[in-house]
Amino acid sequence: DALPLLKRVSGDRIRHELEQIFREVQPEQALARLEELGVLAYIHPGLHCDRWLRARYRALRTSLNREAWGLKPEDDLFLHLALLAYRLDAGGVGELSARLKVARGDGADLRLLPTLRETLPDLARARRPSAVYRLLEPYPARVLAVAWLATDSRRLRERLLRYQTEWRLVKLELTGDDLKAMGLKPGPLFGRLLGALHEARLDGRVRTRQQEEALLQRLLSAEHKTDERTRELGDKESTG
Repeated sequence: DALPLLKRVSGDRIRHELEQIFREVQPEQALARLEELGVLAYIHPGLHCDRWLRARYRALRTSLNREAWGLKPEDDLFLHLALLAYRLDAGGVGELSARLKVARGDGADLRLLPTLRETLPDLARARRPSAVYRLLEPYPARVLAVAWLATDSRRLRERLLRYQTEWRLVKLELTGDDLKAMGLKPGPLFGRLLGALHEARLDGRVRTRQQEEALLQRLLSAEHKTDERTRELGDKESTG
């Protein structure tokens, strides 16, 4: 009977009550009751506590390797809220964040979820570690952990976890300082060379500093040939 009065309750108060629920041993029980009473829909019509969400919360308690994902105890509240909001579109996530007065950092990470969800089909089709890296590099670990919890695909879970524990840690032995020592100036070419070397390292095409140096020379040679062809075309056009 008091549902309409929720409009008068501040977002901070509602968020605080949800956080208290998230701290319970089985928060899905209280959320299911809130759905029965129509409270979740009153907070946002896209929120549901159904079989899917109950399974995700169980996985959060029993299957998530917090150490592998670098999660802290305080991340648990974000993970619970993110799973509750996971199926909302970008507009819905924005509306919910505004209604609950979510902290700026948490709100920014929540708004990444719809884009990440749309990325998952491409992630499933990616064939190389470098392709996985390009898709997942923009996302913080706790956002990727939400995607890991949200999917039932073994393939997606494996790729998300390998990115977190292996591929995102891959580093080049050559650095920008090495390229500067060769006379190269920071700029678009600088970035392209380092990016190509990093992809080769991710995909196992180079494994040592010497192999990186050899690939760098090949890449520079290809760049010079491209520049020469561009100049030749420009000369022909100017004399034509």
